[in-house]
Amino acid sequence: MEKRKLKSAISRRPKEKNGISDIVNEVSKITGFNKGDVIFVYRTICEVIKAKMWSGQSVIIPRLGTMMPFIRPRCWRNALYGGKKEPKLIEVRPKWAVRFVPMNSVKAEFETKEVTKEQEENLYEK
Repeated sequence: MEKRKLKSAISRRPKEKNGISDIVNEVSKITGFNKGDVIFVYRTICEVIKAKMWSGQSVIIPRLGTMMPFIRPRCWRNALYGGKKEPKLIEVRPKWAVRFVPMNSVKAEFETKEVTKEQEENLYEK
């Protein structure tokens, strides 16, 4: 079996994306609520979640996962300057970041999903 080269991670991302309007339309169809109310509730939930994380608290989103704010510690990295200058060691200051950890049930659902031959072929360069 020959060794094949994987596409870059960016190239393997799904091409189709669902924006807020797609989600709002679907929720509106399922629930019967008008789109304005769905958007208002969505934005309110987002603001509450951001406020909780801004205060340093984790937020558990039932049936999806947990959003956890954390501080990346101070570290040293090589600045490569795009090959235009001599590489130099620089200090990266500590900063806040957010991590999303899906629930085990969500992970388990995806692990049982079958990968089609076409999807597998799409992982590799031609």
